[in-house]
Amino acid sequence: MLKSDVVVPYLYEISKMFGKEWTLRVILELRRVNTIRYNDLLESLEGISTSTLSTTLKNLQKSGLIKRRSSGKNPPFKVEYSLTERGFGFVMALYPLLKWVVKKQSMPKYLIKNTIIKN
Repeated sequence: MLKSDVVVPYLYEISKMFGKEWTLRVILELRRVNTIRYNDLLESLEGISTSTLSTTLKNLQKSGLIKRRSSGKNPPFKVEYSLTERGFGFVMALYPLLKWVVKKQSMPKYLIKNTIIKN
């Protein structure tokens, strides 16, 4: 069993990162589509602003959960985002929690709409 004084700082870091409104939505959308261009991601996430999406993507990239791939020698460059192996691992770790939420029937509608979890 882990001691709470060891676990609490990690829980704080987890809640700081994943407690933000758009973080999980971006991760789950990337899981659903595998690879997506910025504008397509912006369009698929109704209500997100360009600045919020950019910040969220940068934070997820810094944490090693997503990768950004740019191609093309001349503008406009083709930029695509996808989950890293670490990002897929996070989603797999998230499955039991999502299943629990679905069973409790308190899953937010945006997750049900594009869900990767089946009852």
